[in-house]
Parts: sequence; structure tokens; C-alpha cells
Amino acid sequence: MLDRIRRTPLPLVAVAIVAMVMAIALTSLNGPGLSTDAVNYLSTADNVARGIGFRNFEGDLYVLWPPLYPAILAGIELLFGVGPQVSASLLNALAFGGIVLLMGILARRILERDFILCSWAVGGVLLSTSTFAISVNVASDPIFIVLALSFLILFDRYARDGDRASYVGLIAVCGLACLQRYIGATLILVGSVGIVYARWSRPRQGMGEAAVFAGLSVAPLGAWIVRNYLVSGTFLGVRDPETWKPMENLLDIGFKAARWFVPYQLSSHPAFWVVLVVGLAVVVLVRRKRLVRPLAGVEPEPITFVLILFPIIYLAAMVVLTKSIDHKNILYDDRLYLPAYFPLLVLFLLVIRLMLRLVLPEAASRMRRYALLGAAAVWLLFPAYGMYKFWVRSINDKGIAYYNIYNTPTYQDSAVTSNLKTWVSDSDLAVYSNYPAAVYLETRRIVGSLPGRADFYGVPQPLEGYAGRWPGRLPAVLVWYEPNTKRNLYSLSELATLAELRPLFTSGDGAIYALTPR
Repeated sequence: MLDRIRRTPLPLVAVAIVAMVMAIALTSLNGPGLSTDAVNYLSTADNVARGIGFRNFEGDLYVLWPPLYPAILAGIELLFGVGPQVSASLLNALAFGGIVLLMGILARRILERDFILCSWAVGGVLLSTSTFAISVNVASDPIFIVLALSFLILFDRYARDGDRASYVGLIAVCGLACLQRYIGATLILVGSVGIVYARWSRPRQGMGEAAVFAGLSVAPLGAWIVRNYLVSGTFLGVRDPETWKPMENLLDIGFKAARWFVPYQLSSHPAFWVVLVVGLAVVVLVRRKRLVRPLAGVEPEPITFVLILFPIIYLAAMVVLTKSIDHKNILYDDRLYLPAYFPLLVLFLLVIRLMLRLVLPEAASRMRRYALLGAAAVWLLFPAYGMYKFWVRSINDKGIAYYNIYNTPTYQDSAVTSNLKTWVSDSDLAVYSNYPAAVYLETRRIVGSLPGRADFYGVPQPLEGYAGRWPGRLPAVLVWYEPNTKRNLYSLSELATLAELRPLFTSGDGAIYALTPR
């Protein structure tokens, strides 16, 4: 793959560098966005670097996610002394540039080096607010997308050339993808089916290579799952008991994926889709002979087959496996589905080229090129405007937009946060909070879990069951932020039945209490 990168056009490399600079420039203003997941990654990385092991900011075992991302951040901290938050910001900026670069390489291979279509593909990623947003937040998604795009490029090389290095690269990339996100296992399924399809004329060889590929790719994930079971008694941890039904997931995916290609002002209206479907049907019906004749007896290229298969399998897994309601009805929150955007964008451009040939069959090549250039320019205005709004909002809000929770004025300027070090600086104190991630970011210490309505395994826990057990070690303080939106936690009044809450500091956005068992 390195030889292919060496032959990558300099303009594409320059655009990738621009992407990196964009991410670094925005995060340099106020730092990267930090969600609760982000604090899990950062705290686990810090604990690994300090020799505590894979535990998060509450001291809980790190099993809900695979280990690659915090392991990389911990390695950087150990080798270079750079803290996880800084290294994560730089790493994701590098990943954003890598995504743009790899998308350009993939587009050149599949779109026959068509300059306009390849530029459209690269522009569609460079200006993608969804992709940029996860790259300026601390998140595991950008590196996962780099691995997914690498998988597609390596598979194309393997299918075309039978290249052994590409085959080994596929195994390595899929193994790493599974260690970056559990959903990376879908790449193994896609790759296995793709290998069999690519070797259809030699079925025994195809089945053998697919079996070896799948077995070796899944081995690292298998080892991590065994580790999870040994330390926690669960294979992948226990998610929130709330569930989101598959049909709701499917509708959410369709709604948000449509926004990748069509402005919300159009995609939200059923009439638009009716007109589009009818229009396409008319074109296909009128030009059916031109459409059918070239395609008759032609089997899709292996990479085309995989480009279709990957979003189907990946999004089907999202339909079945996504249970959290945190993403529901949040217009911008499409990060779970985003890896499917890149193959879908390439397929979208292939369809655009095909439809242009059907609509303008007699037009000169130059005429079609002008039409394609105009379509690309108009389409790219839509993500460009979205990117502009994202920058304006991030600058005005003094914090990265979208997924950012804790690196915002809401927490940074909170009176409770400002007084944390005054009241919780004693290392002998046991500290509890309804927002432990916020406390960790300010103090860099493990924050104890509050009594919850269900335990780690999802088993209901009555309030009276905590009597005599919480707060446990003394002296102890409770850092309570308002408003409290944690549904699984008992309320402040309920906690007061377990311990005396003596105010040390109070304000409009919360309070800090000394705890004394009742």
C-alpha cells in the first residue's frame, strides 16, 4: 500500500494537509470536544500509563469498548510525555487528514481517475461536517474510519492483483478495527464474503483464504473478549437497560443518511423523494435499452460488490445492536452510522455518472463534463454551508459543537467546578459525583460511583440496599451538579436518606457536600 501512497498526486496530499490544519486550528481555540465516552478513553489511557490498568475515571473495568484507542494514547504518554487529551486531539486531526487522503486514493481506483468525480469525492469528505465533528472531538471513530477505508483499498488491490501483501494487510487492518470498535467485526464478515466472491472461479481457494482471513482477523478481538470475561464475568460489558427498537433504528438511519446527500430542507419532505423516485424511474424506463445492454451479462467488480455489501452489513448491525436512546431525535448525531458514508458516497458518484450518460447520451463528452462539474459545484455548496455553521457555532459557544459536553463554559465556568480543588484536593477523601467525568477532568482522580437504580450487570438495586454501604470510606464528599439528568441515579433527596449531606459550598449550578453515614 505504501507504494500506492508514494504515487498519490501532490494536490491530494495538499488537501489532506489542509484537513489536518483545519482540525488543529479549531481545537487550538478551546481544546477538543469531550463527551462522557471521551473521558472514559482519556482516563483509561492515563490509568494504563500510570500502571493502574484498564480502568476508567470511576475505577470501573474498561470492558464496554475495545482497548486500542486508550492503549495508543497511553503509549504516547509513556513514550513522549504528552497527555492523553493533547495527543487525542492531534491524533484525530491526523486521522481526519488520513480520511481525506484515503478517500482520494479509493476514489481514484474506482472512479477511473476521473478528475471531477474524484474531486467531488474528496470535497464531500473535506467538507463533511459529520466527519469533521468527530475529528475535533475526542472519539474513537476517526481512526476506525481510517481503518475501514484502508480495508476497502487493500481489498481492491487483493481482488485485482491477488497481492499477498494486501491479503496480510487486510488481516491486520480488520484485527485492529475490531480492537478500535467492536462493530469492526462487520469488516471481517464483509471481507470474508468479498474474498469468496473475488475467487468465485476458484471456490476452494476462495473458501480457504476467507477462512484464514476470518480466523486471524478475529483472534485479537477474541483474546480481548476472553480477558473481559475473566475480569468482569461479561464478554462486552452491560449496556443501559433501556432499548431502542430495531425499526426505530432503521428509520433513524434512513433519516440521517439521507442528509449526507440531500439538504435537510429537501430530505425531510416526502414529496421530494416521490419526485426523485418518479424522475429516476422515468429516466430508467425511457433509456432502459441503453442501461440494460452494457450491463447484460456483466458481473460487478469485487470492489463494487464490497462497496455495496459493507454499508448493508454495517448498518444492519447498527439496526440490531444499537440500544442507547442517547442518539434518538438528535439531528446531528450520526457518528454511529458514519463509516457507511464513504462507500455510499462512491456509489452515489457512480450512479451520478451513469444517470448523466443516460440523460445526455448524445451529448459531447465536453458537454457532459460541464454538466458534471456544475452538479459537483452545486452539491458541494450544501456541505460547505454546514461546515461554515459548525465553525461559527463552535467559535461562538467557546467549545466544539455537537458531541462536546464537558469542554464547554457550562462546566468550565461552573461555580462548582471552580471550587472543586478547594474542597477535594485531599488525596484521602473519597469523592462522589452525579457527573464524575466533569470532576475527573478537573482533578484527575478516580471518582466513586453513586448509588444507582441498577448495578453494573443491569440488576435492579433498591435504595435501602445501600444503607450501611454508602458512602463507605470516610472522609467523603459529594459533588452535585444541577440540573441532574442521570436517570439511573437516585436523587439528592433519596441519597439524603443514606447519609447526612452537610453543605460545604452551594451555588445555582450545584453544591459540594460532606458525607456522614446515617
